[in-house]
Amino acid sequence: MEWDFPQGADQYFETVQPEWKKLGFTTEVVRLFWEYPEANDITAVDPVVEANVEERVSRQLRFLRALDLIDESDKLTPNGIWLATVYQPPAQQPVTSVDVSIERKGSLGAAEQEVFRGLLLGHHWLPMLATAHQLSGERVPAKQSDGRHVTSFSERLDSIEEYSDLSSGAWQTRAEVHYNWFCAIGFARRREGELALTEDGHAFHDRVEQYYPPEWDDFVA
Repeated sequence: MEWDFPQGADQYFETVQPEWKKLGFTTEVVRLFWEYPEANDITAVDPVVEANVEERVSRQLRFLRALDLIDESDKLTPNGIWLATVYQPPAQQPVTSVDVSIERKGSLGAAEQEVFRGLLLGHHWLPMLATAHQLSGERVPAKQSDGRHVTSFSERLDSIEEYSDLSSGAWQTRAEVHYNWFCAIGFARRREGELALTEDGHAFHDRVEQYYPPEWDDFVA
């Protein structure tokens, strides 16, 4: 089968930061923008200050812009409003005077998973495909370490110019973030010390298999 991308699918983040891997925290920060729409600086609102996470929230803003959840004026976009309105509070809420919990959300609700599936695929298509391709055919340890699976992940994406000079440590971070994303959105799970695609993950793999570059099969470890 001739390989080609669907129109508009050549999207990817030029950088992937380690603090991006916890999507539960991302939803909490987006919800802050919803609850404090008049705030000039979201890192200075009460929940952030009380939790002492000003720096962590600040580092999330780049990710929110990359996903088109906030604009350059730090206001929620339609995508941000979408995620904020399906926000599911954590099971255990603290006894506090503030309205939004910070760093308590360990998993995503079903609606939140659907939002992130659309956003990550829409803004980061090729690396998400690379993750699905790798997990469909390789044994990837659930507890990450520098190893062959990281090299295998990087080989699928070395055609992206911005990724060509990354260090092994940077690739390890990227691999871990993508594996965490797949688990968070219900495409993969940790089982018997390895990562495995879920039923939804296999369904996604089947839908996009036609778009895998044929040379990716040479990288299966």
